[in-house]
Amino acid sequence: MRTANVKFVCMNTIKLLLALCSLLISLTIKAQPDPQTSDPVIGQPFPNYSFQDIVGYPDRSLTINELKGKWLVLDFWNEFCASCVSSFPKIDTLQRKFANNVKFVLVGYNKPFFGNRTSAVKKVYEKLKANFKLILTVAFDSVLYDNLEIGGVGCPYIVIIDPNGIVRYLTEHVTEKDIQAILNNEKPRLNKIKRALGKGVQKSSDPNLIDTNYIYETAISKSFKSGYYIKPDLPTDSSSTNIFELNGMTLDYLYRFALTGETYWDSYNYPLYKTFKFYPILEILDSSNFDSLNKFWFKLKLPYNITKREVMLTLQKSLYESFGYSATVEKREVRCWKVLLKDSTYRSKLLTKGGNSSITFRDNNKFLGASIRNEPFKYILIYLAASFQQQGGKEFPFVDETNINENVDIDINALLSDFNDFKRALSKSGIEIKLGFKEMNCIVIRENR
Repeated sequence: MRTANVKFVCMNTIKLLLALCSLLISLTIKAQPDPQTSDPVIGQPFPNYSFQDIVGYPDRSLTINELKGKWLVLDFWNEFCASCVSSFPKIDTLQRKFANNVKFVLVGYNKPFFGNRTSAVKKVYEKLKANFKLILTVAFDSVLYDNLEIGGVGCPYIVIIDPNGIVRYLTEHVTEKDIQAILNNEKPRLNKIKRALGKGVQKSSDPNLIDTNYIYETAISKSFKSGYYIKPDLPTDSSSTNIFELNGMTLDYLYRFALTGETYWDSYNYPLYKTFKFYPILEILDSSNFDSLNKFWFKLKLPYNITKREVMLTLQKSLYESFGYSATVEKREVRCWKVLLKDSTYRSKLLTKGGNSSITFRDNNKFLGASIRNEPFKYILIYLAASFQQQGGKEFPFVDETNINENVDIDINALLSDFNDFKRALSKSGIEIKLGFKEMNCIVIRENR
């Protein structure tokens, strides 16, 4: 990645950055981390960690040393990770095939993400186990997950340990071909873990980027701040501030905002969802910058109040200078998931019978299903967009062709991280999801010619 032009007036010292680095370095974990990150060190022993809540294993507890003699694959996941959940049937197949040489252990994060809500990770796995007849060993544990600061990377997060207990690989995905290569003493082609948030952040090369006393600045870099945010939201073209900043966003998001000005696209509520393909079309040789683990930071500061148009134009310029891609909006015929009624008789069955509007999640977790009463049909599309934009069709948008504009009543008893399970649940109510084609606006990113 090339570095965008950065203009500064009146720079200060780098004390704040040094303080941040000191804080990060002071964090320690129990799993023998790389001194520069929270990750286990390749080539070093993995500690004899003890899991105390185990299913799919003869005992209720399990230590790392008990599994020496085989290759060990620790696959960390949480209840909101759709790509993790969708991989479990494949991992189960690998476990069955390589049972003599490899032990897979799924490590499910069992601490609530939000407030005091009870974690539903066990119920999510129970439903998956029943749906797919899984035989996997699963540890429910948040301590090791937090010690490795996996929240700063995201799931999937996979640690591969050799039969002697030595860490050999850290990756986000593993296939049958990879496992076979490992067993053949060959080097597998694994995607490496890339930290964008949390300890071991990728910092901008210019320490003065966090200086607060400059008058004018435009900069783009890898994220070096924690969290993700957009400030201000810019719902209109005007604002009451001279600073715009976004952080922790993927590169495809930056291009969407730069070319349309829409800050949120991952919900059926937003106006461009029906007319724009969610993911850009990449006509470039190397798409690694668009990896979902790569997160970016962009900031614009002016001596006067900014406008949305000015932010968009500046971001377009910064993206061009940073990556050298040209980006345009074009109409293309794209594959999509069409949401249809099986036949017209189901329409009357879906229309609401009245009463208070409500959405009740099963066990207070939307990923276990919901009862929707007297609510717009679009909430079905919101679920689809939020949960399955990638998993449901690898970049295929969802298009409503039911022509239901009224409120509906519907029960969805499905694991909402499992696309096929969700489709089955909708089918019971007369709703089908089929692949088709539709002309849509697309952001097309090309090599600069």
